[in-house]
Amino acid sequence: MSAVTRYILTHSGRRTRCQRHCQFSAGAWSVRARLSIRVAADRFPDAVQPAIAVLPLTPLISSLRQVMLEGAGVASLAPELGLIVGWGVVSFAVALQIFRWE
Repeated sequence: MSAVTRYILTHSGRRTRCQRHCQFSAGAWSVRARLSIRVAADRFPDAVQPAIAVLPLTPLISSLRQVMLEGAGVASLAPELGLIVGWGVVSFAVALQIFRWE
């Protein structure tokens, strides 16, 4: 949670129960997001490396690092982008089968 957000939430007067819950949820989400990005995939045991490599966050973070640190172009990111698009297509297809307005 950024310092500005923390200041606004703590100095906004009386807070309702929902506002306190939202503040906790935002803080918990930011911690989870930071931890999942900071833990490198190569720090896990060798047995789970193949499974971690195909999770959607791994190629996303890998491609972001390549762009920021190495100046990689779109052509060099094709495998990672293909995996991310694949996750999106599969997730969309599963959602179409499972989700129904009733």
